[in-house]
Amino acid sequence: MRVTDRAGAGMNEPPRHHVLPREFREWFEQRGFTGEMSIDRFCVEMEQASHEAIHGGGDWRLGRMWAGEWNRMIMRVLRGAEMATGRRLTRSEILNIVAANMTEYKVPMNFTPWRGPLNEDRSWQGNWKVRLHERVRERGYTSLTAFAEARPTIPLVALAEELGQDDVNAVQVLSGLLAEAEQRKQVTRFERDVLVRLLSESLPDGWPSVMDDQARFAVGKALGRWIGYTPEAHQERSERVVAALLATPPPPGWRPLGPDDELLRTLLPDEEV
Repeated sequence: MRVTDRAGAGMNEPPRHHVLPREFREWFEQRGFTGEMSIDRFCVEMEQASHEAIHGGGDWRLGRMWAGEWNRMIMRVLRGAEMATGRRLTRSEILNIVAANMTEYKVPMNFTPWRGPLNEDRSWQGNWKVRLHERVRERGYTSLTAFAEARPTIPLVALAEELGQDDVNAVQVLSGLLAEAEQRKQVTRFERDVLVRLLSESLPDGWPSVMDDQARFAVGKALGRWIGYTPEAHQERSERVVAALLATPPPPGWRPLGPDDELLRTLLPDEEV
């Protein structure tokens, strides 16, 4: 009798995704990810299609050209958070930020060692762009932008869940909003909109009156994620905006309620023609 392993039986193991990118191992080691807390301990098993999707497709070289590709995005977010906090992030702070982004990408939280069946993620199955716009129209909106603007401070994850808890994710909503903004030449407005949502999520009571370490991290988390979600062409500008916010902080309790907030329009004036 011949023993057949899983691969021989057509049961290949699902791909294992490092949520902390391996090519930046040294960077993570400098922040405490060594030994039993090595980045190799923070892997998740994913369906093949989902794993390829978050890396921009089957060819990782082409995937690295997509701004939303997981490895590129998460490093921009973490470095942006360090810039905003003015110090190195702790290990727990890094995991806190990474967990928020895993939720938006619908990456399962079941770190290895794997103990049970995979959580099925259907958000990358089929034509997700068509599905996204069908759901928007079903709710009486002519565009994803109109749907989002009716909910100006709601986090991207909540927008995605309203459109499809099981088959729409926040990154798809973000991508769809950017595509519409580019068509309308309103990318700067899109960037203000995303910043409003991230600030509302991290600072529900508004800008902190006392910038202690906990408050500084909350601010850094929001601003770092915003830098990570800003289109590549506007990266330097987003960093200048963050520097300006930190150098001249808004008044305590400041909580923008939409992309037309006066302070945000001063920091990020519309430039598109």
